[in-house]
Amino acid sequence: MKGFIKRQIALCGLTTLLFSLIILTSLSHAAGFSISPIKVNLTPENNKIMSLRVHNSSNELVAIQTELMSWNQKEGKDLYESKTREILVTPPIFTIPAGETQIIRVGLRRPLDLSKELSYRLFLQELPPPIPNKFQGLQMVMRMSLPIFVAPATGKASHDLSWRIHQTNKGNLILESYNRGNGHAQVAELRLQLSNGQELVQRGNTYILPDSKHEWSIDFKAGSLSGTTVKLVAKVNEQTLTSELRME
Repeated sequence: MKGFIKRQIALCGLTTLLFSLIILTSLSHAAGFSISPIKVNLTPENNKIMSLRVHNSSNELVAIQTELMSWNQKEGKDLYESKTREILVTPPIFTIPAGETQIIRVGLRRPLDLSKELSYRLFLQELPPPIPNKFQGLQMVMRMSLPIFVAPATGKASHDLSWRIHQTNKGNLILESYNRGNGHAQVAELRLQLSNGQELVQRGNTYILPDSKHEWSIDFKAGSLSGTTVKLVAKVNEQTLTSELRME
């Protein structure tokens, strides 16, 4: 019985080693690309058309396919709906030689919304190269996405964030934000300055679409803060906003 167990352990170790080698081998053949800018804003001023640059940073030919989806949010979760024809991307499929750059154009095909900003997501999917004969392993391909925002017909879109904070029974802090504006909010950093002088920092890249909300759970184990005042300093759309919040 002991010999059987030892053989099983040895086989598991060998399987893990082989699997690791396969992944490493496959990764050595993975291509890479980058895109700029990383956010698209279509407005009446730019005729609802914008150009993007996709650069192949690898030493191999890269084939890329684009996919567009409408983007909404519900209960703080991103919802990507079925493929949309409201945005046109040309070319939809293309190849880029090693070290070269491809220009793609993004344009709106529908009328502007009268009052609210529209949001979409552009996905760029690397197509896997032909599989060599006798190849055994995993092919690694890249997939990235970037937001597309379409301004309303007035050309004016802005966020309007409201904030509230409360503490759970376990002590964690829950910070909630609701966007009452007609444009998106991009939250890059949050700083909570507590009444005892302590500062809690949350960093990231969170989008809050119009008429949507988001919440952050912040770890805190230093006792109850009920009834105290918290100063919030937030970096939103590259601007710094401050607010005084009452702990609920």
